[in-house]
Amino acid sequence: MKPGAALLLAMAIGGATPALAAPSIVCTDGDSASAEIVVADADATTPSRVRVSVDDRDWTTDSAAAPGETLTLGPSSITADQVQIDLNDSKGAAAIKLRLSKAAEKEAIAVGGTLWVKAVGAYALTCMAPG
Repeated sequence: MKPGAALLLAMAIGGATPALAAPSIVCTDGDSASAEIVVADADATTPSRVRVSVDDRDWTTDSAAAPGETLTLGPSSITADQVQIDLNDSKGAAAIKLRLSKAAEKEAIAVGGTLWVKAVGAYALTCMAPG
């Protein structure tokens, strides 16, 4: 597991990062890729911040809150059972795409999906998210 991935998973179990008391979804492929999606509140339909890491490269929508190359939020939506986020480069072209699905039954919640990073690779993610 990538250093820090266990910490990300532990923070997700609590539903928020220590620095931000906002709900978040934290995902990892268990090896080299991770993503954190922070929303302003549980009813938000778009993320307030997104951070993606693959190996030693980082991308973020908020360079003041997280290190990495700054990308802009493209077409994105968060619903009760799906997350679709596009991050664009400075020219407006798609640089990162996150596609997640959520399934819940009683107390069990499963969240997972895919991460695509232009010219880097595609990854299957398992996520932790607030109920």
